[in-house]
Amino acid sequence: MIYNTILCLGDSQTYGSRDEYNRAWPFELCDMMSEEYKQNWIPIVRARPGFTSADLLRNVYNWILGINTYKVIVLIGTNDAKPKVATPSIVFKKNLIGTLRTIEVLLPIAKLYLCTIPDLGIFGSPDFNKGSQQLINNFNSIISFLANRNNHISLIDLCEIPKQCYADTVHFNNSGALEIAKRVKEKIEEEY
Repeated sequence: MIYNTILCLGDSQTYGSRDEYNRAWPFELCDMMSEEYKQNWIPIVRARPGFTSADLLRNVYNWILGINTYKVIVLIGTNDAKPKVATPSIVFKKNLIGTLRTIEVLLPIAKLYLCTIPDLGIFGSPDFNKGSQQLINNFNSIISFLANRNNHISLIDLCEIPKQCYADTVHFNNSGALEIAKRVKEKIEEEY
């Protein structure tokens, strides 16, 4: 296993879509870790804009096969809340359990971190409606439940990110990437 790598799985929020510097929270996180601990940290980003929990489930095996890392961070679910997708909560839960199962089989000693889905921002988007936030709240309850029932998984709360950190309804500017990186770093440090 390679200690100083962090595998980050997700959708456009992890990919860094709309970050004005074309960065993302995984890169900001590893910069923070490298600077503070005076050792090199690198992210392994496996994320695609538009991905849902089902897309992640279908791709996670190939994405992580052969990767050696001690830390895996999962942030997925925003696209499941789009009205045209509207993944039922039970299906979202099955997708997430399947993804976590795959990670645990392929990376049995890796520490897993499961992020809650950030709230929708203040800007309008035709891809989301008022019911989208309720779906996100339902998904976050599932994420919290899964993290709390498994000692091998830690929960990272990404709710209530300041509105100035958003570039649009769901994506983050670089300030948002820094805010998410800070929260992830704090959770990782809590466990040492």
